[in-house]
Amino acid sequence: MPFSIGRTTAMLHRFVGAGVAALLLSSALTGSLLAFESELEAAFERDARRLPRVGDRPLAPPELFERIRQQLPKHRVVRLELGNPVREAAVVRVEPVSPTRNEAPRQGRQLERRFVDPYTGDLSPPFDGAVTQLFRWLRSMHRWLALDALDLRALGKRAVGLSTLLLIGMVVSGLVLHHRARWRARMDFWRARGLRARWWNLHAMLGSLAAVLYLWFAATGLYWSFELYRERVDSISGVDAFGVDKSGVEAQRRRDASEPRRSIEKPSASKPDLAAAWDSVDAVFARVRIDWTEMSIWLPRAADSVIQFRYLDAGAEHSRAMSMIHVDGRTGTVLAHDRYADRPRPARWVSSMFALHSGSYFGWAGRSVALLASASLGVVALSGVRLLLLRSTRARRHPDRRNQER
Repeated sequence: MPFSIGRTTAMLHRFVGAGVAALLLSSALTGSLLAFESELEAAFERDARRLPRVGDRPLAPPELFERIRQQLPKHRVVRLELGNPVREAAVVRVEPVSPTRNEAPRQGRQLERRFVDPYTGDLSPPFDGAVTQLFRWLRSMHRWLALDALDLRALGKRAVGLSTLLLIGMVVSGLVLHHRARWRARMDFWRARGLRARWWNLHAMLGSLAAVLYLWFAATGLYWSFELYRERVDSISGVDAFGVDKSGVEAQRRRDASEPRRSIEKPSASKPDLAAAWDSVDAVFARVRIDWTEMSIWLPRAADSVIQFRYLDAGAEHSRAMSMIHVDGRTGTVLAHDRYADRPRPARWVSSMFALHSGSYFGWAGRSVALLASASLGVVALSGVRLLLLRSTRARRHPDRRNQER
């Protein structure tokens, strides 16, 4: 049989697609379910987040932290998530501490999640509802094929990255094959005669209409799969992932790392001065006239004294356009203020990679498109497998037409 580029492309498209169909179907289904994760979680947690009463003035974060520590003396507060103005309970994430050393948790360890009344500091029991567990598993499946539970996160990440690379090849080869075929006939699903022809037209029609979106999801998704790709993207953008000089932050962390670790039995020697840090952040907000709507405060872990304040401006471009303030937890000195609006445009794109990947960068419309595109990828994968099965059945029934291409 003479060599043919079209026949070779079709063969590669079929066999590579058969090999990665399951992975693509998994990514498509989990991605479509994760499109509106925050809204669905908020809807199912509405009762747990509801405040029993609304006071005149919420507690300042340092006072709120102190009340949480008093109620959980054997836990370490990792993160506190606040809203402004206060409409519902705040979220605090804590972890048990070692009785001998202030050790950071291992990678992948789940933090204990609780709701806290921002007016009184009263804590709820640990909250880990069915919806929360479902979305946690969906995120794990989407990013690592749920292999992080077996301490095989790196393997799962590489497998997802490889399937994403192959998806790019599948889209390009599919467009080539579609271009060689009759475009109008492939796009007219209902006029197709026969079951196989309809499956073929459905596969080609959805794959062609959503090809640009598949390439978009693949290009942004690879950012988390391969370090080399991420470094290259950061290099092309001309700035690091946050677009700000954080030399003061790195210097402070090097000084912290050079000091011996302290036992948690002497909390006064290692506990950060959150009150001084908050006063510095509040002064920055007053000076720059920042009106924030969401904030998460990340306390330092072992061998680190840098407190991170991540906040969302009232007029932010999207829900993930977070700005950051790094504060020395010992002295309350502001080490760096990385405001999203002040970053160069390439830096804003790089730091918004998740928003670009999920569609939230473009609001509800973007996430709706992401939902439909993810669902269509699942249909494309299933229709491709169905076509392979129909082709195999036809080849067994008609051996003389085995090499005939449609």
